[in-house]
Amino acid sequence: MVLRRVPIEYRPRSVPVHAYVGRMDPSYTQGVLEPAGSDACTYESYGSWLSNWVKGGGLLLLAPGPQLLSTHPQSLLHQVSSLALADFSKRSRTHFVAKVGRSLVGDSHHIPLALERMLARRTLTYGLRSEPPRTFPANYFRMAPDLAYASGFVQEALRSQVDGPYERPTIALSFRQDNLPPVAALKALINLIYSEGHDPVFIAQVRSDNSAMATLAHRFGASSLLWSEEGHTSHLQKVLAVYSSSTAIYTNRLHAAIFASMAGAAVVSWTSHEDRKIESCLGRYLPNMAVASYEEEAPRWGQQSSPAVLQDLCTQATAAMTAALLPLQESE
Repeated sequence: MVLRRVPIEYRPRSVPVHAYVGRMDPSYTQGVLEPAGSDACTYESYGSWLSNWVKGGGLLLLAPGPQLLSTHPQSLLHQVSSLALADFSKRSRTHFVAKVGRSLVGDSHHIPLALERMLARRTLTYGLRSEPPRTFPANYFRMAPDLAYASGFVQEALRSQVDGPYERPTIALSFRQDNLPPVAALKALINLIYSEGHDPVFIAQVRSDNSAMATLAHRFGASSLLWSEEGHTSHLQKVLAVYSSSTAIYTNRLHAAIFASMAGAAVVSWTSHEDRKIESCLGRYLPNMAVASYEEEAPRWGQQSSPAVLQDLCTQATAAMTAALLPLQESE
């Protein structure tokens, strides 16, 4: 939610938002579009949304997040569609396409890579949050931290924790339901946490992790923070409150690591051997982050990132977002 909300937070207040939402969860789209208020128009039909942009012009921001590089027909169709929109905008003085906060994942087959290179050359801004394949020219993209670091919503929610207790009694644990740690390794980690005088808390960062986190919490007699029916915004505020009272987080979820680091917790990327998502996105930005695979014993948490490091990440992410929205600034 936060990743797609950031561009709306940074747009000029006089600029309306036209969002293609398809069949997304209403509570999710409500959280994303909240900063736009009554200036947000949503479209369940892709054709209606696209027609509005073609007729009216403006900035088309391709959604941040992972871009799958694959020769699967559906993936190629998605790339070709984005390329066609960017090519159209390049021939126009009233239409712009920007792509920021992306990461290229999947195989390095020459066809999807070639399409992505063509797209990068036709967009107003093309920003990546992790290193692309070596055959992707360096002058085609701009590196910046994940856009979540620029989130005014997250920063404000964390500032509201300042008046609370400064103790950090908990260690947060948040894992994908389809990539859970081995039970024996997790048991050893839980024992370490208790021996150090902390309390483990299992957190469902997203709704799909609810059942897995509830099961693990019950198995180890630990606390948990699970999804309720209050919606995305309310749940994220509760998650940030737990991170603000956590000494560290063990996770294989990128945005759990990001939000916890912003809240001042030390980050331990603990995941399967082949999963390098957190390491590739945050390794260059969080020098104190610990990285380990399930094949290794979970390391003891290290130091938190300094306020200076976190401020620099926010500054870099904000600069990347501002550059992408430049046409909107100039149109005022």
